[in-house]
Amino acid sequence: LLFISCFRISDYVLGILASPFLLDIGFSKTEIASVAKFYGLWVSLLGTALGATAILKYGLSRCIIAATVLIASTNLFFAIMALIGPNLGMLTITISADNFAMGFAGTVFIAYLSSLTNLSFTATQYALFTSVSTFLGKFVAGFSGNVQESTGWFGFFIYAALLGIPAIILSVMVAKQYDEKIVK
Repeated sequence: LLFISCFRISDYVLGILASPFLLDIGFSKTEIASVAKFYGLWVSLLGTALGATAILKYGLSRCIIAATVLIASTNLFFAIMALIGPNLGMLTITISADNFAMGFAGTVFIAYLSSLTNLSFTATQYALFTSVSTFLGKFVAGFSGNVQESTGWFGFFIYAALLGIPAIILSVMVAKQYDEKIVK
């Protein structure tokens, strides 16, 4: 449950301020819509497809670790953008990395949660796991504005990335247990 709670916490914290950040540093709403919404959708779909492919090829346990590393590390692209300002190329790279990570991690997370459920109670258990997975992230994200005001944009994105470290550590532990469960 702790792993499920921490899995996407850094994404929840960053996500609430992504659009205000892009507007604040000087991107127009049209640029944001073109890159983040339209182009980003296709990159998310690519991440979803490659997440499913990776699970089949490398196994769920390896992909769990990869997903948590991707989620946390892509926040650093926003930190770089906070330093260099409104560069359309950097926006494209940042959105590509972030949306790919979201698609990949979303697929891996669904597969992981599905593997935890009992066939007799799948809907109920999956709903409970999903609720657990969002609670902590949304709670901590409620303080995102306060953290950003006190640390600035760069500090906020470093903070968001660091929030992913517990998920990475827990993913290694969960992957090890998952592999042991399959061997038995």
